[in-house]
Amino acid sequence: MKFKRDKNTLLTIYRKGVLPTSWLDELFRKKTFKLFVPVRYGGLELDLAGGLQQIHDAAAVHGSLGWVVNLGAGAGYFWSFFDHDTAGEIFSPENAVIAGSGAATGEARQTESGYHLKGAWDKCSGAAHATWFTVNATLQDGRVRSFAIPRQDVTIKPSWNLFALKATSSYAIEVNDLFVPDRYCFEIGRIRNEHTEYPIGEVPFEAFARLCMTAAMLGMVSGLCRHLQTEFEDNERILDFSHQLGEETEEYFKEVLQYAGRLYQDPKQPVGIPSGGIGKEIYDRCCRLFYREGLRIADEDSLSHYAWRDIMLASQHFLLK
Repeated sequence: MKFKRDKNTLLTIYRKGVLPTSWLDELFRKKTFKLFVPVRYGGLELDLAGGLQQIHDAAAVHGSLGWVVNLGAGAGYFWSFFDHDTAGEIFSPENAVIAGSGAATGEARQTESGYHLKGAWDKCSGAAHATWFTVNATLQDGRVRSFAIPRQDVTIKPSWNLFALKATSSYAIEVNDLFVPDRYCFEIGRIRNEHTEYPIGEVPFEAFARLCMTAAMLGMVSGLCRHLQTEFEDNERILDFSHQLGEETEEYFKEVLQYAGRLYQDPKQPVGIPSGGIGKEIYDRCCRLFYREGLRIADEDSLSHYAWRDIMLASQHFLLK
């Protein structure tokens, strides 16, 4: 991926909290949000390991970039849970991106032809450029169902008050008594699309999501190490730290890719994701870095500072714990 990544550009993105239009245009041009979407819907139809590499590389450029690619491209996984026409409507447009929330904070009332949906969902990463949103809601009988909603039918409320990943536009959305036709209701794991030659939807969802999140985290670490080596070339301790951390996470990512290759070939194999605890390990390493070099890492004119913040926040995601 080609992104302008000089220090002034990167610092501006961190401080303003907005991804440049040129970066988004590049993502659309390269079909990066369609890593896991079939060619028939204009996607790249990558295998799991190939998609994880793209997520990692985006996160190495900028934490927020990797985060929105992780979640936006990851939502391409849902295509097989819709019928062919509905999947085409949602995923075929050139600028198609899904944002959403996994929290079941909505309510849905079922009718003969669809559902009446109301609720609010927060932390929908990529809301600023999303064309559709997926949300979860609880039916009157206690079952939880997922729904796809077009952008024009939701109210977006900027609400990201956390201290990092500022350019992810992880906003809240809400709807009030919105009618959603049956064909936009889906169940993760229930394949409804007759064109299933591309098997990404057969990979267990939790494993898929955890691997995507892990790729983003390891990419952020790669970016941090690069900034540390550039900005602290006079500090032998930091250079040693960054080289060791960079080499270890690179080896770990190779293991992740190898596992992803096996899982893609045989989705029914036992799920033994090699990512358990990686978030805690990286978190601990970064805490030790700050404790030892705090005043320099705390400098807001440093790219290392913002990359450090992104990693510390990303490590709090439940899929990395």
